[in-house]
Amino acid sequence: MRSILSMTACAAMLVSLAACSHSPWGAAGTVQAPTPPAAATKPAAAPPIIPLPAPAPDERMAAALDHLGAKRGPRGEVLTIPDRDFTHDHTKLASVATDELKQIVRVLREYPKADLIVDGYTDKRGNEHRDEQMSLERADVVKQMLIADGVDSTRISARGLGPADPIGDNATKAGREENRRVELVFSDSDGNFGATKGQSKTG
Repeated sequence: MRSILSMTACAAMLVSLAACSHSPWGAAGTVQAPTPPAAATKPAAAPPIIPLPAPAPDERMAAALDHLGAKRGPRGEVLTIPDRDFTHDHTKLASVATDELKQIVRVLREYPKADLIVDGYTDKRGNEHRDEQMSLERADVVKQMLIADGVDSTRISARGLGPADPIGDNATKAGREENRRVELVFSDSDGNFGATKGQSKTG
């Protein structure tokens, strides 16, 4: 009889211990903190957005001229007006070139310290004096049109360089046509020019 009671007591003790193992209380009688769910973890902060520096005035001016077809070189930004944009007597420009000059005026108004050199060129078929005079006439046509549209005359120099600095072959018709041109050479936004070519007749 005593052994049956002893076995019953042991069984009751085991049931009690099993119940304690599933209790929120630890062995020492302290409450165990529940593990927080994964969703409650704070997300990592996004990295700060660092603004890019604003483009410098020279960069903005160069971008505006590049949009008009200017090319960057040792002298700075250079825009070329080809022979076909002039009338036969060199005194007028075609409407396409006139519209382009109006856009150049807007750029020069936005950068009032910028200056301009207008270089006229010819092919090599005529005599040197006549070529220089003809190239100056073309350069001056461009200069006067810019002045008429509001650009201060002190900001523009016109030069006649004749057959100097050919970009095409004077032995061919196509090459001679390339050489007959007017180049607009722009300073930077503060009026500083890069390396310039030799000067001839000036207007």
